[in-house]
Amino acid sequence: MTTLPKLATRQTPIATPVTSATSFRASPASSGCRSPKRVSSVYATYPPPLDRSNTDMTVIPQRLNVLAPPTNKRRINSFTQTSDAHYQNEQRMLLMKQREYFRYHHAWSVPFYGTPADREAYRKQTRVVLKQQMHDKLSGMKHDLKEKVHESENAVAFDRKCLSDDFKDFEKKFTHLKQFRDENKKLMETIWAEKRVNKVMEDRYDREQLQYNPVNWSCSLK
Repeated sequence: MTTLPKLATRQTPIATPVTSATSFRASPASSGCRSPKRVSSVYATYPPPLDRSNTDMTVIPQRLNVLAPPTNKRRINSFTQTSDAHYQNEQRMLLMKQREYFRYHHAWSVPFYGTPADREAYRKQTRVVLKQQMHDKLSGMKHDLKEKVHESENAVAFDRKCLSDDFKDFEKKFTHLKQFRDENKKLMETIWAEKRVNKVMEDRYDREQLQYNPVNWSCSLK
């Protein structure tokens, strides 16, 4: 069995600072945004991945399937030994852990143990990222303010539309009730006129009847 190889670094890798933001327009099919989305290229993976040209990297082997190792051409059964495949997978896991440890350690050791050029590059990258964050925050606040103003304008327009519709409905209802009142008034006046005419006719008929057949108040006529 072989021992675990070590990673010896030659130079501390520093992420390349970007001074300008890169913008692109999202396609309509992939996003429903109405305005182009602005994305900065300064937001990279931190800690940055190790540079193979500046670091002695051991090639990490691929993960083996213990039930189908490439060196064994025979059929796998319950008596087959898989210790070599498990050992290689374990070595691969340790190498990947060691690589991640070196990646984080190199990134964190730059402002303390790096060369003056590396420290200046680190500080420059920090300033660029902070400026970009401030710019993105301000842009986000402006965008939120525009969205709030647009939402307020829509709410005011909707409220005005509702008030206008209510006023139109009130006018329609008022016109209908007024017409209904006028028709009822005409009908009532017609009924009252008919009743007066009928009353006059009945009184005339009663007077004529009294002329031919007077009322026998004393009950003497039988």
